[in-house]
Amino acid sequence: MLTLAALLLLPLSCHRVGPESGARLDVLVYIPAQELTRGETGSVTADPMTERMVYDLRIWIFNHQQDTLIGYLEPSVNNLQSGTQEVFSIYIDDATATAKPNLDVYVLANGPAGGINLGATATSTDLKNALLSGSYFSTSPLTGSVPEGGLPMSGFLANKPMTGTGLSFSVSTVQLKRLVSKLRFVFCGMAEETDGNLVPVDDFTVVSITLNGGVIPNSEYVFNTSEDPYSVAGGYAVANVVYSGPPSIASNAAPGDYIYDSGKHTAQQYEDLINTGIASGLLTEWGRTYFRESDKQLSGTIRYGIGTGAHYREKSAPFEMAAAGDFARNHSWIIYGYFLGGKLILKPVILPWLTEDTFGSYDYITQGDTKMEYEEYYLRYDIDKEANTWNDTWMCTAYGYESGGNEGRPIHAKMITITTLNSSELRVQLTNDEFVFVRMTPTFDGGGQIISRTYTKSGQSITISPSGTSQKTYFYVVPVSAAAPSDPYVKVILTEIHSGGLPPENIPFNHNLPGDEDHTSILLYNPGAATYSANLNNDKASGSTQPYQYWLEP
Repeated sequence: MLTLAALLLLPLSCHRVGPESGARLDVLVYIPAQELTRGETGSVTADPMTERMVYDLRIWIFNHQQDTLIGYLEPSVNNLQSGTQEVFSIYIDDATATAKPNLDVYVLANGPAGGINLGATATSTDLKNALLSGSYFSTSPLTGSVPEGGLPMSGFLANKPMTGTGLSFSVSTVQLKRLVSKLRFVFCGMAEETDGNLVPVDDFTVVSITLNGGVIPNSEYVFNTSEDPYSVAGGYAVANVVYSGPPSIASNAAPGDYIYDSGKHTAQQYEDLINTGIASGLLTEWGRTYFRESDKQLSGTIRYGIGTGAHYREKSAPFEMAAAGDFARNHSWIIYGYFLGGKLILKPVILPWLTEDTFGSYDYITQGDTKMEYEEYYLRYDIDKEANTWNDTWMCTAYGYESGGNEGRPIHAKMITITTLNSSELRVQLTNDEFVFVRMTPTFDGGGQIISRTYTKSGQSITISPSGTSQKTYFYVVPVSAAAPSDPYVKVILTEIHSGGLPPENIPFNHNLPGDEDHTSILLYNPGAATYSANLNNDKASGSTQPYQYWLEP
C-alpha cells in the first residue's frame, strides 16, 4: 500500500503517514508568478491573494516506459501558495528503487474549481485527454472573480530521470501554471485642480466594452503534453463578449503617469503602479475576467460617451493584442485607457503592447512654437454675459458656401491661420462631429503672393507634419449641414502627438484666444446662418462688458 509524507522546505518539517521505512521519492512543486503580457514580458505576483491560493492538490507519478502508476497523492496544501514551493514525498517499492525508471509526473491544483474531478483511478490517457470545458472560464457566464475553490493549475513532466541512491530519490521540479489568463480594463479621465479640488475636465463615461468573438476556445487541455505551446481544443466561442459600462470613471491630474514605460517599469512595477492607482481611487478597473488560454489575437472595441444632455455623444476606440498567442495560460493583459477631454486628446488611447525596441526615452517638451491669426473681423457670442471674463464667449460660425452649394469658400466662417515650427507631428482636432474642417490650400507666384486658393473638407482633424522651417496651415470650421444642430458648440485644439503611445500635449497659442483664457483651444458656436448675418452690425464696445449678445471683434 502506498503512503505519503509532506516535507516543507522552509521551515523544514516532516509529517509521515504509514510505515517509517523504505525508499522515498520526493517531488518538488513550485508555483511561478504570472506573466504580464507585452513586448517586454516579466513575472508579476498573482493579485489578489486568492489567485495564488491552492485548496486542492493531486499528484500522479507514472513509470514512463511501462506507463504504470507508481503513486498517487492528495496531500495537505496549507503552505503551498504562489511564490512558494513544497516537497511532497511518496514511498516506492524496492523494484522501482532498483530500476530507477524515467518518470511522468502530473500535478493538478484546484481541479474541482474547474470541473476537473480526476482521482486515484485516473490513467495517463485520462490525464492527457482531460479538458477544462463547459461553462468554466468561458464567455458565458463570465468569470469576474476567483472561484471559491481557487484558480485551476497544472504541471507536467515527461520522461524525467529519477535521481538519487539508497532510500532517497527525487525527480525534477514540477512547475504549476494557472490554466487561465486574466484580462483587465483600467480607465481614468483627466482632471484639473479648481479651488483645491480635482474636477474632471469633461463628462466621460464608458458605455460598453466588446471583446470580439472567435478567440476564446470552447475547451482546453488540462495538461499540455504536446510540443505546442498552447493546448486549446473544441473550436472557439463565436459570440462577442459585451461588458456593460461602469457607473463612473475615476479622474486624476496625471493620466500619463500610468502608461507603461520599459525604461522605468519592470513588469512587477507596472502591475504595482496600476494596482496602487486603483486602490487610491485614481483609476477605475472594469471588466476583469479570467478566460481560458487562447492562441488567437484578442481584439475589441470600447464605446464611450462624452458630455451630458443635449451635448452627449458616443464614440468608440478599438483595442488589439500585439500578436496571436500572447494570451497563453498564466498571463495577465492590462488595457489602460485614459480620456483627456478638451485639454489633451478627445478619445481614450488604448496602450498598444509594442515590442521593447519600440520604446525609448521621450521628451515631453514641445520643440518649436505656434502662432494664430484670424482673417479680418469675427463675430462673437456671449452665453450668459459673465462680467469681466471672456471664458463664456465663443467665435461664431454658420453653414454657407460662396458657390451656393456645399463646397468652396465658407461665407459664414472666418479663416484661421496657424503658423508652426515643430519637431513632432501636430494635429488640429475638433470635439464635435457636427462640425467639419475646410482646409484652404494656396498657390503662390514667384514673388510669394497667393494667386489662387482651393478649399477642401478635411473631416474632424488636420495633421501637420514635422518641419524644420516655419509652415502655415489655413482652415475654416463649418457646421456639417444647415440643419439646426443638437450640439452647437465645438472646440478646436492643437495637439502634439508623441510616438510610442505617450500622451499627447496641447500646445498653447501665442496669445489669448476668444473665450478661453488657458490659450489651448478655440471655442466656436453655431447660431445658424440667418442669426450670423443679422448681427454683423454690432461692433465691439469699449470696456469689458458688451451691450449686445453678439458683436464683431477684430
